[in-house]
Amino acid sequence: MAGCGQRIEEKQNIAISTCNIIKATKASDSVTRLREINFARADLGEPRYIGSDAELRYALELDVCKALVLNSPTYERDLLDAKRVYDARMALLEAEVAVIREERRIAEEKAKQDDIKKRIAETAAKYEEIQTNNR
Repeated sequence: MAGCGQRIEEKQNIAISTCNIIKATKASDSVTRLREINFARADLGEPRYIGSDAELRYALELDVCKALVLNSPTYERDLLDAKRVYDARMALLEAEVAVIREERRIAEEKAKQDDIKKRIAETAAKYEEIQTNNR
């Protein structure tokens, strides 16, 4: 049983290491990313990865790279779950941005109104001063 545990840990380490290497590649370096995942899959005794670089980068973005490298049977489900979480976070961020924009708009409008009130008060004071001086 301990041997099985070590093998699982070793597989996890290979996947983590591979994902770290892939994350460190330049955006234009698709050949390196594809080569790394296939080296790892060979070390793991898994079939070659025949998907696209875009899918690999998407798995990185959604933090399911390890499952992809391991060729996990739950990869598709993990990807969908991660996508749902990502979409929910994006929706929250979009809502926050909308609230911030509205708060800024209200603050700007209030500042304009305050400026108008100040200018009216200054003009009224000047008018009163002129009226007082002309009496």
